[in-house]
Amino acid sequence: MKKLLIGLVAVLVLVVAALFIAPPLLGNSLVKSRVIAAVKESTGRDLQIGELTFAVLPNIELSLSDVRLANAEGMPSPEMLRLGHLDLKLALFPLVAREIDVERLVIKDLVADLEVNQAGEANWIFPAGRSNQPGEAKTAGAGAPLGGLRLGDVRLENARIAYRDLTRGQSIEADEIHLAAQLPDISADLALTGGLVLNGKPVDIDVNVDSPQALMTGEPAKVAAAVSSEMINLHSDLSLAQKPQPAVDGTAKVEIGSVGKLLAWLEQPLPADQPDPGPVRLAATFKTEGAKVLLQEAVIQGKALDLKAEGSFESVDGLNKVALTVNSGVLDIDRYLPPPAAVPTPTSQAAEGGGAPRKSPIEAIPNEPIDLSALRQTEADVKISMAGIKAAGYQVGSLAVTVQASGGKLKLDLSQLALYGGGVTGTLGLDASGQTL
Repeated sequence: MKKLLIGLVAVLVLVVAALFIAPPLLGNSLVKSRVIAAVKESTGRDLQIGELTFAVLPNIELSLSDVRLANAEGMPSPEMLRLGHLDLKLALFPLVAREIDVERLVIKDLVADLEVNQAGEANWIFPAGRSNQPGEAKTAGAGAPLGGLRLGDVRLENARIAYRDLTRGQSIEADEIHLAAQLPDISADLALTGGLVLNGKPVDIDVNVDSPQALMTGEPAKVAAAVSSEMINLHSDLSLAQKPQPAVDGTAKVEIGSVGKLLAWLEQPLPADQPDPGPVRLAATFKTEGAKVLLQEAVIQGKALDLKAEGSFESVDGLNKVALTVNSGVLDIDRYLPPPAAVPTPTSQAAEGGGAPRKSPIEAIPNEPIDLSALRQTEADVKISMAGIKAAGYQVGSLAVTVQASGGKLKLDLSQLALYGGGVTGTLGLDASGQTL
């Protein structure tokens, strides 16, 4: 028995020694090669790793330096992603109790070039890898809930993200991105603070969640967020819940000092002869009473924009009840947007070698039965009244429409629509009380 115990202890010592020593020895060879092969298999792109070190005990530690992911073929930049350094330290033994304790996660000098080429292809869309063959749908169970979460030193330093769309001539670049997260415990306050320089102008970010655990489990949680800049400011102070029933309380608002300057900042300027429409304000106030969530007021205000709405949502025994009332003056959307780009006609598109002419929209309607079960689970009472709409070069006069749904049947009543010097009225019904359409 004594020899057996000595033998077991010796084996244990060797296993522990292997866990300590083997990962560093294999870090620049086996582990690195397997990671590179896995990325190639799943994305079709080449991955380069300058240095990689990995350890399992006493904590899971990973260090990466000079990581580069190749771009898709035909893209302007040779690389889509570059990473200067990543340093991760994760406590090992809390994982047994489904607790995640991130002692350190520091990401430095991350560069991402997100691009859309002339053909409209985005470089962040990866082709299906050989491991995802047709019919091999991956499923994942819900599993047990997370037992705990702690974030120690979690930082993103000196990152840059650039977005270029060659089809629209748009370029957006975020430099000097820095973020820091603090979470002493999953039930404590989560604070995310940081900022960036977006197209040459600073933006500050501040997010606070009073209990991530409550937010993940559907219990009441307060979420406050603020994004502040010279061009646009977003603020929200909300209390959210899913249990015992959906609940939303608080306010959210967006304030834009100048739409013209904002669009120019985002590389989508208005034409020189189109005046700056000036400031715009969007705001909404929510309140929960029992099982009913009230939209007490929602507004969109600006020059030639004056929309107000109120309503409610309630879910009782699987039945969703929606009520909404919208009132507005003339909504001049064209005042706030650049003129739409010219769309090539099917004939000119084929003549220019742009492929086959576009299919008729009717052809896009599927032949398979349409599942209308959601309509059978909805009661709706929607009333919309507008003095007019100007959008995409078209102009519509006064509009009054009511939509009602109950028992799987929907009725749309168009009581007023002023159009091209005349008027249109009518009704439309849809009976979804059956199984399919």
